[in-house]
Amino acid sequence: MSARPKTSARGNFRRGFVAPGTSFRWSPSGPFDAGWKDTIDLRPAEEVAIAIRFDGYAGKYVFHCHNLEHEDMAMMANFTTR
Repeated sequence: MSARPKTSARGNFRRGFVAPGTSFRWSPSGPFDAGWKDTIDLRPAEEVAIAIRFDGYAGKYVFHCHNLEHEDMAMMANFTTR
C-alpha cells in the first residue's frame, strides 16, 4: 500500500518530518535524497510531495514534526491504513 500526501515547512523554521514504521521518498529531492528514507528535513517554506510505503501492517500510524512544541500546531497526528 502507498500514499502520496504533501507536507510543507511554513514560517522561518526547519522541520524534521517523520512517520515511524514507514519509509518514503519525496519530490522534489536533492542529490543525497535517493532511496527510501524515514525522515525528511524540510527547509523554511519548502513543500514536498511524499510517496509513503506501508509494508506488512494495516492500521494506525502517526506522523509528526521533530519539534515537540509543534504538537498543538497540527504537526502531530495519526492516520489509519487498510
